[in-house]
Amino acid sequence: MIDKHEQKARARYTVGAVACALLTMLAFMPVVLGWPTRVALMIVGVSGVMQVIVQLYAFMHIDLSPQRRDDLMLILFSLLQVGIMFAGTLWVLFNLAARMH
Repeated sequence: MIDKHEQKARARYTVGAVACALLTMLAFMPVVLGWPTRVALMIVGVSGVMQVIVQLYAFMHIDLSPQRRDDLMLILFSLLQVGIMFAGTLWVLFNLAARMH
């Protein structure tokens, strides 16, 4: 007999897997159909961000509940660090490129 908690977990995993599969197909669709590059990049980017959110919620169980706030803060801080490193790298590279010309 499956208890209520296990049934809820299975439903969450199933919905997450189906949503990820649909978002992956959505990302491939504009590329396969040969849509304009700008539209294809926008759809791929938005579906990628949505897929990250679905995976965080469905598979890693990161949500806005008080029990999961520490995990969410850790992920957001890591994203901030990666963003700072990425922006700093671009800044240095573009500054060097400007000085070379």
